[in-house]
Amino acid sequence: MRAQEDSALLDEVWPQLTDFSGAADSGTKTYINQKTGDISRYILGNVRREFTIGPNRIRLMCDRLYIRALGVFKGEGETVPEAPEGGNDKDELRFYFFADGNVRLELPDQGSTIEAASVYYDHREGLGVIRAARIRSSASGLRGIMNSMELRDLRGTSAPGASAGTEAEVLLSIDVLRTTNFKSFTGQGIKLSNCDYAEPHLALAADSADIRPVGGGARAVDGDPAHYLVDLSGARLEILGTKIIPLPLTHWDTRWQDYLPLRSVDFGSSSKFGFFSSAEWNMNFFLDQLPLASIPVLGPGLENTRLGFETTHMARRGFGWGPIAEYGRRPGNREPWQLGPRGVGYYGGGRYFSIHDDAAVDRFGGENWREEGSTRDDRYWGSLVHRHEFSGFGTLDIEYSGQSDSNFLNEYFEAVAKEGKEQENLVSWRGNYGDNLQVSALYKYQVNNFDETVDRLPELELDWYQQPVFDSGLYMDLRASAARLRHRGADTPPWRHGRLDLFNSWSYPVTGLNPYIAVRPYAFARYRLGGNEKVLDLSDEQRPFHPFTDRTAFGSGMTISQQWSRTFPAGSGGMLQDLFGVDSLKHLVVPEVSYLNIFSSDFSPSETFQVDATQRFSLSLRQALVTRRNDRGGGEVERPLLGLRNTALKPSSFRRHHLLDSEVSLVFYPGEEEEDPGEEEEEGDKFLVLDHTLRASDSISLRSWIALDPDDGFSDERMDNSIRAEVFPELLSVTLGNVSANHTPDSNVPEDSSFAYTLLSFYPHEKWRAQCYWARNLQSDKDSELSLTIGRVFHRYALFFEYSFDAGEDDNQTFSINFRPVGFAGAGPRSWARW
Repeated sequence: MRAQEDSALLDEVWPQLTDFSGAADSGTKTYINQKTGDISRYILGNVRREFTIGPNRIRLMCDRLYIRALGVFKGEGETVPEAPEGGNDKDELRFYFFADGNVRLELPDQGSTIEAASVYYDHREGLGVIRAARIRSSASGLRGIMNSMELRDLRGTSAPGASAGTEAEVLLSIDVLRTTNFKSFTGQGIKLSNCDYAEPHLALAADSADIRPVGGGARAVDGDPAHYLVDLSGARLEILGTKIIPLPLTHWDTRWQDYLPLRSVDFGSSSKFGFFSSAEWNMNFFLDQLPLASIPVLGPGLENTRLGFETTHMARRGFGWGPIAEYGRRPGNREPWQLGPRGVGYYGGGRYFSIHDDAAVDRFGGENWREEGSTRDDRYWGSLVHRHEFSGFGTLDIEYSGQSDSNFLNEYFEAVAKEGKEQENLVSWRGNYGDNLQVSALYKYQVNNFDETVDRLPELELDWYQQPVFDSGLYMDLRASAARLRHRGADTPPWRHGRLDLFNSWSYPVTGLNPYIAVRPYAFARYRLGGNEKVLDLSDEQRPFHPFTDRTAFGSGMTISQQWSRTFPAGSGGMLQDLFGVDSLKHLVVPEVSYLNIFSSDFSPSETFQVDATQRFSLSLRQALVTRRNDRGGGEVERPLLGLRNTALKPSSFRRHHLLDSEVSLVFYPGEEEEDPGEEEEEGDKFLVLDHTLRASDSISLRSWIALDPDDGFSDERMDNSIRAEVFPELLSVTLGNVSANHTPDSNVPEDSSFAYTLLSFYPHEKWRAQCYWARNLQSDKDSELSLTIGRVFHRYALFFEYSFDAGEDDNQTFSINFRPVGFAGAGPRSWARW
């Protein structure tokens, strides 16, 4: 053996060894055996290296490292012994190493971290032994977990928080862990818990286990941490290291909140329902104990499915139950101008909830739900939403919603009812071809006989927009639709209506005036063929019949706009940098004038609605203050230029940030001249809209939307203003707002309304969080809603207290207590909406 002070020779012969260990801070010694050609290297202190073993890229950190490479320098006439059978004989380098002292192995491809007392790995066999190992599936902070808890939103209704399923930390503590190429593991002395104490408060323990990554060790994507499938032997439940009960459990998945028998438990009291208790049972946990994974179709399907079963008992109403499900992978956000996805993907969710209702009259509005003809005591709601994306074919959407009576959602799922979305039943398909052609088909039908809907049996539509006409400078838009409609209502007989609609527009952007002014004249033609069919459910004498008639309209218009911009550089220590934290600012000003005139139409002015006015004149002024910020997430995707939208999207190293967006627009519909000289000319309609959004900093934002009536002294018809401020960063945030709408003869607002609201979020400590929401009706000068939520985390368990008062529900008051492991918080759909 002889020492080598110069490592240049090693760099030439085995650069991997130098890359692996050459940058240690201190204590590096290298020895070469002249007879065997083996190299031994000792490294003491702050070892930090990265290397590749099999399919895994590994980062190693430890206090001491010994590595021995076999046969790197071969003596004359000597050969290197062949690797044993089953080893890594395909690798030209054969070595083994021993790491000791505060060992940390990071597996970026799997998104996992292994901490251990020592690691021995023999690359010839591909086998390793890790002692006192701890495997972490993620490393999220407690503040992030608390922020994902379900708390009240700005509208004063309870809504699900963001899923924290990928944030909950799970620890596997193993006395002796054996690995093959750091891909699959077997262990002895297993403890699994979401508690990182040396002796966990609550843990699942086992004598031995086989551990393998979910998905066969595929690379983690989209920032998701890796998770493991664990096959257990001798499983038991332990509290503070004491065996409590043996468990028949043989299979475990480290996606913690998905693999406990219960996901959520709630207890409380409500003046509306009395004392209530609810639980969401984890059906994945129970199904995984059955040998279903071996079934070819069922096994992979269950892997991407979240199944639950909710049970609820309310003292004044009865017992409710129903399954819930979520499956597939939630599709990411995609801008309308981006091309469709590649490959096939699907996502969906559904639920069914039924309750044996003991009450005859709902508390909400005092409505008798049996008046609709139902003689059953069971009330229910079932829903399903499914989306399937096919590369090169299109997107398929399916929605279903059926309920026992019209007031069920208002009574039991108020948050869903307040969304204002129509409970639809439909099948829809749409496909994008190229970058400006879309074809769609819609079949929509009525399920609930108490709803008023317009069935589409079916509706077909083609949209072809901004299509260049050769090199002439002309652009064409074409929209064609055909539909068979059926109008159905609770109190009116159904009737059918057929319709064919064609719209064709031609525009010619005038480029000769650029960049001084942008002029876009256009002309269009519209043809509509439609009529009523025979009304159903009536006698022959009562059935009116209206034959199909055709309507034609021609129109033209022009849009004139200009864009001015100026960039203001900010020097070091300038006002812009002090106020907004930016080094430059761009001011954009875009004035625009447009005019539309329908000069020929089969409809007379008296037959048109306001939305079908024959003339329209509009003025608008848009402004924006834009700056750039370095993007730490890899850069956003820039929008391609018009006409080149099929090109590959270009990533950007910065992200545009709008400090201010402002728009002032005036729309005027001139009145029509009367044919009779004695009649006064009809006065036109006009309205003024002010829309401003200011993002002064990450701590302050302001939004203001106001609609004014110029004919009534510029009085406000609608208004929505709010301001949010981090008064004390990471300690206290405040949101103030006002929403109002005034009744006018032409509006659908039944009466004047005005509400002011306040939301306070308080973070006194990383383990405490409190929120208070208050809303007041300024018209009646009474409080309309008040709620207070307090959360406390006890290491890995969270306790929540919530009190709410809602004057809109006969002064309903609710108090609830929720206790659950942190891993449960915000994972997946809520089992039951707050009352």
